[in-house]
This record gives sequence, C-alpha cells and structure tokens, in this order.
Amino acid sequence: MSGQRKLCLSCMSAVPADAKSCPKCGYNGTQKNPEHDLPIGYRLRGRYVIGMEKYHDGDCITYAGFDCSANVVVEVKEFLLHGACKRGENHVLIPNSGAELHYKTAMMDFCELYRNLAKLSAEPNVIHVNDFFEANQTAYAVLETFNGVSLREFLEMAGGSIPFEKAVILLTPVMDALSRIHSVNLIHRGVSPETIFVNRNGDVKLGGYATSSVRTKDTEVAPKLFSGYSAPEQYSATKWQNASTDVYGMAAVFYRCLTGVTPQDASQRQSYDSLEQPIALQSTVPQYASRAIMLAMLMDNKERVQSILDFKRLLNNLPLSPTSKTRVMEAPAEATTVAEPVREQTIKKKQLTTNASKKRAKKKKEEKQVPWVSIIVVTVAVLAVIGVMFYVGTKLMDTLNPEPDEEQQEPVGIEVPDYVGSQMSEVKFDRDNFKYTFEKKTVPDTADKLIVDQEPKAGSLVSEGTTIILYYNESEKIEMIDVLWLTQAQAEEELKEAGIKYEVVEEGSKEYAKGTVIRQSIQEGAEIDPNTQIVTITVAIEYTGLPSEAQPAA
Repeated sequence: MSGQRKLCLSCMSAVPADAKSCPKCGYNGTQKNPEHDLPIGYRLRGRYVIGMEKYHDGDCITYAGFDCSANVVVEVKEFLLHGACKRGENHVLIPNSGAELHYKTAMMDFCELYRNLAKLSAEPNVIHVNDFFEANQTAYAVLETFNGVSLREFLEMAGGSIPFEKAVILLTPVMDALSRIHSVNLIHRGVSPETIFVNRNGDVKLGGYATSSVRTKDTEVAPKLFSGYSAPEQYSATKWQNASTDVYGMAAVFYRCLTGVTPQDASQRQSYDSLEQPIALQSTVPQYASRAIMLAMLMDNKERVQSILDFKRLLNNLPLSPTSKTRVMEAPAEATTVAEPVREQTIKKKQLTTNASKKRAKKKKEEKQVPWVSIIVVTVAVLAVIGVMFYVGTKLMDTLNPEPDEEQQEPVGIEVPDYVGSQMSEVKFDRDNFKYTFEKKTVPDTADKLIVDQEPKAGSLVSEGTTIILYYNESEKIEMIDVLWLTQAQAEEELKEAGIKYEVVEEGSKEYAKGTVIRQSIQEGAEIDPNTQIVTITVAIEYTGLPSEAQPAA
C-alpha cells in the first residue's frame, strides 16, 4: 500500500497515502483558512475542492483548488470585496449595510473581466480561465495552474539580465497574449515580472489578472500596483487608461530584462524624471530598441506608443503600419553638449557675417583688376593641358588595369549567414549588418524554437541593413475533446480521430459501469501539443476494495 498516493487538501500536492501531514505545507487536518474565507475541503458545485488561501487582493481571494472532474490542480478566485461584505450562513456573502451598490458594481467588473478572459481559451500564452460561475451571492473563476517560475525568479537565476535577442524571443509570446487580451476589450494593467511565468521548457504565460479598481490608485478598493511597471495614469482614478497602459508595462519589463534595473516608479517620474535610456545602462542594447522602449514609456499616454503591435515593430526596427495611430518622435535623451549662452552665440554670428562680407568685397575688387584677355588666354591653356593629361592618363590606366571579364568581377554585397537548424536562443545575430524579424511556422516532429527557414536564403548577397526573416517552429496546438462517460472503445476511437495521444489507467469503482471513462487528465477545450503531450483517461473497472490513487484526502 506504500505506493498509493492522495492529495493534500490544503496545497493539493500529492502525498503518500499513509502520511499524517503534508511534507510540503504541513497540513494535518487541523489548520484552517482565515475566518472570512471558505473552509478547507469545501466543495463548489460538487466539483471543485477548496484548499488553503494563497493570497488575496482588494476584491477577491485566491485559493488552491482541485477539479475532481478533470483530475487536475487549479486556482479558484472568489469575489470578496474586503470591508464591504461578510460571510453568512452556508458561506453566502452578504453586503454590508450602505455598501450594496458598491458591492454590486464591483462584482459586475469582476464578472466582466473573467467572462471575457474565458473567451481566450485558444490563446496558448495566457493563464486560462477554465470555468466561471456565480454562487453564494458572489462569483467564482477557476484558473489553470502553470508549473513554472515568475519572470522575476527567472531573471535572478539568469544573473539579473538577459541579452536583447533572448528577451525578444522570451517576451514575444507575452506581447501576442496582450494583443489578444486587447482584442476582447480588456486591459491587463498588471504586466510585470511578477505576472509573467516561465517553465523549464521555455514556455511563457501571462497571468496576474485583476479588475481595474485593484490596478488603479485612489479607488474604493485597496490597490495593488507594481512599482516601476504600472503606468502613470494608474496612479489616479481620474486619468484615462487604454492599450498604451499595457505598452508601458511591457516596455518596463523589457527595460528590467535588458538592464537588470527596475525602472523608476511612474509616480516619482511625475515630479522628477530621471529614467535613463537602456543603452546608457547596458551598451549591448541596440540603439533602435533603446529608443523603442523610451517611446513606449513616455509619461503622456497620448504621446506614448499606442499598441503592442507598434511596440513589436519598433523593437524589430521595422516601420509602423500605415494605419498606426502612434506618432513616432524622438525619445527623451540627456543632452550631450552644453549650449553656448545666447548672447555669445549672437556675437559669434555677427562676427562670421562681417568676415564673410569683407571676403566677398575683396574678391570682387581682385576680379576687377584682372584683364579679360589674360583670363581667356590662361583658360585656353589650362584646358589644353587637362585634355592632354586625360588622354595620356586613360591610355596608361587601360594598359595597367585592363577591364576584368564578367566571370572575374568580385561580387558586391554582404553574404547572408545560415541560421536554419539553429535554436533561437543559440543564434548570434549580426545586427551591425542586418535587421531581423521572426515568424512562427509549424513543422511536425520538430523541436520548438528551432529555425526551420529563412529569407533571404543563406549565401545570398544583400545590401547592409537588409531585414532577414527567421521562421521558427512552434507546434500546432489541438483542442482537447470531452471523452468523459464514454466507453473505453468510444473514447479511444475519438481521441485517435482527433490526433491526440493517450494512455489508459484503470480504477476500481462501485459507482460507475465497468469500462466507462470517469476522468481525463486534460480538460475539454484546453490547448495541447500533440507532439509532446499525452492525455490520461481513467477507466472504471470492477471494485476490489483497494484504495485508488490521486483521490483528495479527507
């Protein structure tokens, strides 16, 4: 029996079946959540087991959770407006007297946020909202868990900063995710190294969702801003926020990745702006990238880069699209020379003007003194000498340097390197001679982030400054289907037809008919990589009295 496992109800980690406490969090059945929380072990809809509180914001609590239907660990967010409600009987939330309207409007914002985020189930680079529903006079969002570390931790492990090329590869999926978030009329408002997550495979996801009230100062909800990454308009409830608010946060993340320094807080910049250009802190940052970051972090959100797409193009040294609303201007920079006093400049200008006038007058006087006949004679003599010298020189050069044949002429241009077959993270980019842009291209049975094609081709001769397009592989994702309650044969047939790899485990059950699929390890609608991911389906067999694995501990 020692090989059997169960789940810790507090942190949802798998623990030995005979363990008396959880080795990870120490839970032994006696610990409790704070009084205003749902209790550990509480079930929502009979499906989601509530664990310990992980953290709370001004308008919600986030719990560790377990989805019994999908057999996966999840996060559960419960709308709970701190200071404006209390927990009643049967765990129902009741607004405080006089706070009913505030409670209702804040809950509407919470519902709108997570209903819209649930539409992004096909976006691979966001933390997915698996489920959303209302109960207990409040609302709940169920989110997937992502087994990775925060970008802050990743940078610490990388020594504090990463090269520009690696930063572009790492953060391009985050920019793509932000564009999709904006496409459903949402603004993230919390882009920072704390809300971007990286796993050991190099996959990156954006999470850290919160309502606008939580991400804005001076509202009725306790704010949670990220110093150095929150845009200046987030420090006032009266200022307008839009997609450029996330552009500021994204640029600040690039600033931190490239320089190892957290940007100056926006609220401090409003009184004294001492933000240095990235290239001043790290000389290897390309000039155009440094300028793009500064343009994206302008204090006035009307002057700032207006969209994530525009920011991506500037980072890749590409022109903006004709429909772009971004007005490209010079990024702020420190003066490199000290201007002369205005009076001194004026004096010098007058002196130069006077001297020039004197020279012109002297020249005219000299011209009047030269006889015209002498001018004509000298001119003819000079032309004759030049003609003889040109003829002799041409004949001599033809003799010494005969014109080469076409086959002997040296090629003109810079040779394009061969990038195909290299991993994006290992490529040494020649940014002195070329510009680069990156495109995804799915090639079956090929490692992710491997360069599979390029334009122009390797060996081509091109002019300096040519843009090289590198196509890198990113596996095509398949949407997981629902095979729950099918027979094993039916489930296997549908999985094969969908191109999804699977494995079968058996579990004794008194409740379900023999041969019925009672669990699947990946929830319906989730995006999976058919080349690397395998779904586990659990099939009921005759109950033998032996304990089954991976059941929530009581």
